Amino acid sequence: MERSRFDPLTWPTRLVLGALGATLVLNVVAVVSDVSYHDLIQRLVSGGDVSLADAQAADDRQFTIADVQLAVFALTALAFVVWFYRAYENLRPLGVENLRWGSGWAIGGWFVPLLNLVRPKSLANDIWRGSDPALPPQLERPSLRARPLVAQPVVGALPCRWDLRAGGFPGIRQCVHARRARRHLEPPARQ
Repeated sequence: MERSRFDPLTWPTRLVLGALGATLVLNVVAVVSDVSYHDLIQRLVSGGDVSLADAQAADDRQFTIADVQLAVFALTALAFVVWFYRAYENLRPLGVENLRWGSGWAIGGWFVPLLNLVRPKSLANDIWRGSDPALPPQLERPSLRARPLVAQPVVGALPCRWDLRAGGFPGIRQCVHARRARRHLEPPARQ
């Protein structure tokens, strides 16, 4: 389902900017309403004259604004994710080959727990690099040699964590150092 032609993002961009503008305006309205509501509560606490109808109207206004804010937020998020997906889809027509991630990650990357902390950023980097004509169109995956360097301290500590004699963090550190030293002292395996 990959597109081979460039799809201008004029309307999705306008939709996202309009939704962000609506969110901004609605947030200003909510702040003004909150200040008014706070004043009403302060009058009520200090023994001022507040009718039940005024209190009910203020509560209804606050709930209505909150409901509208939630709906506008959801629509803004949807519009942004659609724009993000279409921007990532446009990379192939721009000449980018060997994308690091499939197009589905431009949507799914926002919704997978923990992965949503890193994947959207890497996709945004790809969109940035792929749409800048001054940069080379080729995107590169992290090298396979760099991955074990990151994982080695964690993986090396796992057997030590299961060792009941490790005795907390200092024991784990001793265990890891002992394993490393033992590895360097052992003769190489014969082939």
